[in-house]
Amino acid sequence: MASVRINFVTPTEPGLASLHIFEAASKDGPWTEIEEVTSIGTYPNYISYYETTNATSATGWFAIQWETTTGALSEMSAPWQGGTESVVSEIVQRVLLRDPTISEPIAVQEAEAVVCRYYRVDDPYSITEMPNPSELQGLTLLTMASCYVTVFFVGGGSSATEDYTAGLVSQKSGLGTSSQAMKLKDIEDLIAWANKILGRTFSVVLQMAAPDVPGAYCLLEEARYDHTRLLLDVP
Repeated sequence: MASVRINFVTPTEPGLASLHIFEAASKDGPWTEIEEVTSIGTYPNYISYYETTNATSATGWFAIQWETTTGALSEMSAPWQGGTESVVSEIVQRVLLRDPTISEPIAVQEAEAVVCRYYRVDDPYSITEMPNPSELQGLTLLTMASCYVTVFFVGGGSSATEDYTAGLVSQKSGLGTSSQAMKLKDIEDLIAWANKILGRTFSVVLQMAAPDVPGAYCLLEEARYDHTRLLLDVP
């Protein structure tokens, strides 16, 4: 048997009773349940990772499923290969490191969307090669900007923060004061800077070609364009 640590986003739904862990030899299954975990904490302080010792292979594929106190089961998670780190999880870690007040579930959703757009894929977890540090920086900033935009419009430009205390543990979720003073222009600047890092900013100057018409005189043969003003002058 092998020991594998499985990281996941802390669930936000109340009334959970257990966590089911599945393993497969390939990404597409078939899946076999290898462990049911009942020590998952209590709402809202559920666990965010678990280390199973029942894995057949440390590099196998794993998925999880939550069960409620009434016996209802959630959908199975996206498959994850042991011994690897997904691009989405790496981006989320970097986002929360830069702004711990961002809600982790929101960061995951926005990171998935950013990865899909950047790589032009439908499954953000299909990207197996980790980007270089520069790309990770740009993707992280784009994800942060997406989180800020979401809460900016949903909250009408104000922050969305929730505080609670459970025993000795104090928690805060939402975007907090770091984005409270952030204006839409600041978010646009953040997006522009992220795109610049990713090399996605460019400008194009177009020049019309003279039509090849036998016996015709074309004014465009003497046309010129001004690079500084991006204007086309025709005498």
